[in-house]
Amino acid sequence: MSSPEQPPYLRIIMLGDDVATQALNYRFETINRIDQPLNSPTGDVLRSIQIGTEGLATEMVIELWNRGGFDMPNILNYYCSQGEAFLVVFNLCRRKSVNAITKYTSAIEQAGRGQCPIALVGVCKPNQIAVVMEQEAMELAAQMGLPIFFVRRRSFEQVMAPFVHLSRRRLRQTI
Repeated sequence: MSSPEQPPYLRIIMLGDDVATQALNYRFETINRIDQPLNSPTGDVLRSIQIGTEGLATEMVIELWNRGGFDMPNILNYYCSQGEAFLVVFNLCRRKSVNAITKYTSAIEQAGRGQCPIALVGVCKPNQIAVVMEQEAMELAAQMGLPIFFVRRRSFEQVMAPFVHLSRRRLRQTI
């Protein structure tokens, strides 16, 4: 008797601003889904999502490690060495958070993971005033050659967009 084929698996490491990564982690884990009730946050997250690629729906299991706020070189290097894809998350309401983006992308490169899918995610609560404009962040992303996503509200599409993007990139790499 053969076991059913396991869906593709992707370990995503979230690096960056501790407040912004915690907010995105919470939203990823608790976002309302039509097919399942609201979850409660538990730390690292394992979640299955449907990815549409080339006209087909593929299930992808995402293991999300929230490592926001870690910036000591040895610890950061270890976490970067464990990732298969990366989200560098920054807070649009904190200039210091945006300035740290290059520190995290450099750490990914130094850990030998520069070929892995990487995306930037700007987070800002709807009731907060952004000190960094989206246009400025988009220009930085273009200079770095990285895709960028913005999560300003708790919508399924905004929260899941960066995860779907990384999953599609990973699926293309493994085909």
